[in-house]
Amino acid sequence: MPLKEVLQDQGARTNIEVLGLCGLISERCVSCSGFGGPGVCVWKVPEEICVQYSTKNVLESSVECIYAVNDEIFIGGASTNTIYIWHSSRGSPVFTISPAHPVAKLCPPSESEPFIRPVANWVSAVTGLYGTDLIASGSSTGHIQFWRLVQPQSERSIGVKGQQQQQSRTQVSIERIPGLSISLGGFINGLAFSSDRRYLAVCLGQEHRFGHWEPRRHIKNGLFLVPLNVS
Repeated sequence: MPLKEVLQDQGARTNIEVLGLCGLISERCVSCSGFGGPGVCVWKVPEEICVQYSTKNVLESSVECIYAVNDEIFIGGASTNTIYIWHSSRGSPVFTISPAHPVAKLCPPSESEPFIRPVANWVSAVTGLYGTDLIASGSSTGHIQFWRLVQPQSERSIGVKGQQQQQSRTQVSIERIPGLSISLGGFINGLAFSSDRRYLAVCLGQEHRFGHWEPRRHIKNGLFLVPLNVS
């Protein structure tokens, strides 16, 4: 069934734009959306059902990228320089961090733009190393930050039951790994860890992947490999 018909059947908003997609282990996928409905949707393919999750932030315009840690935990990067974490059992984020990347400097005036204005600082890419707690995010200012996914030990402990166990499962967060960040310039349009854990692949562009929103950066479009030492 087409996306619009699925949403209409559920009484959901249909005037949204899908900006990213990530597959899950089961027959499901999670997407992130922009103008018209910033947030994420979990698509249950066999049932043709969409479960929507919002940012609960009235200032948010779009969730630019999405990464699924597993079938329950989803990490999204947004246009307000914010990283959100959702748990499948909650309709709103269980954790939010902002600013996720260093605040951008002001754009100097030029012939085409005579006014000083802020540089857009979106979280434009996010990924994780499967089977570990390592997360990486990239911004539209060329900054890459490495994070550690924090999940409570009580989630896996014996003897925690019922409502207490459910609350524990949703206590998920991320924390910056001190001293582990990179500045490349340009737009970070994509991130991916290699399966052998040796590299982080970085898609770097002069412009944002969806359009000419900012002045072109003076770099070459390309794919960069960042060496890693992950034990």
